[in-house]
Amino acid sequence: MTNEKMGNESLEIKPKSTPKAIKIMEDVATRFRMLINESDEALNRRNREEYISKSRESANLLIGLSDQLKEAVNDLDENTKYSVIRQVETFASVAKRLLDSHSFAGMSAILNTKGDRIDDRNDLEKLIDKLRQRN
Repeated sequence: MTNEKMGNESLEIKPKSTPKAIKIMEDVATRFRMLINESDEALNRRNREEYISKSRESANLLIGLSDQLKEAVNDLDENTKYSVIRQVETFASVAKRLLDSHSFAGMSAILNTKGDRIDDRNDLEKLIDKLRQRN
């Protein structure tokens, strides 16, 4: 926080705070990436149980994200709010479909756009980047 003098009054400038929705999404994105890496490692070790467990956990993380954001998105402007909700619900829908079909092979690519490399930012991370630019 800084103080600047304007005439006879002191003006306090507060740093812009990160909206709660972005913080929640960042936490989920970090956890999601970690789980996907762990599930890939389990698959490489041929540990099917751990692979399925980590894949389920990553799917449930995306499925639960919209509930976590319900109140937090109120910090965002209306257009951004509805855009975020729509995209997060799409992530959840795809995750639920993969989970229900026991199709864990697609879980690691669930947030990737066709043509993305493994180390590219996934769609949730790209959404967070866009929100940070607006904020």
